[in-house]
Amino acid sequence: MDIFIILLLMGIAIGLIVIEIFFLPGTTLAGIAGGIFAVVGIWYAYSQVGSMGGHITLAVSVVAFGAAFIWFIKSNALNKIALNEEVVSSVESLNREKIKVGDEGLTLSRLNPMGKARINGETVEVKSTGDFIDQNKTVVVLKVFTTNALVELKKD
Repeated sequence: MDIFIILLLMGIAIGLIVIEIFFLPGTTLAGIAGGIFAVVGIWYAYSQVGSMGGHITLAVSVVAFGAAFIWFIKSNALNKIALNEEVVSSVESLNREKIKVGDEGLTLSRLNPMGKARINGETVEVKSTGDFIDQNKTVVVLKVFTTNALVELKKD
């Protein structure tokens, strides 16, 4: 009966720890419960079966956990829950020949501090110098980056 109790405790411990690692990342109740079951199972083996039984339980538990971990990784169970989508989008780069420092444009959306503006006929993503700029305001380009431009409100 003692061996059955030890096997039950260690089986629950290994199951909960595998669930923690693969399904509930982070420290959650399953991981804590799995650790408690493992400690109680090993303690029970040492106290009820003796030190040799405790050593055997400890060694078998480590090997069983390693085997369960390796088996789960090699099985296709992770492929069923993994995200396999490929990202195929890209970021548009600015046409640096059309937009230069000092050019003026009109904001198409509120710059909060990022937004859209039309500069030299191009709709581009722009970033204000820190102030919010409302829609339909004239802005001046301060710097041109690869994907956006830094602008400020045009002073009258």
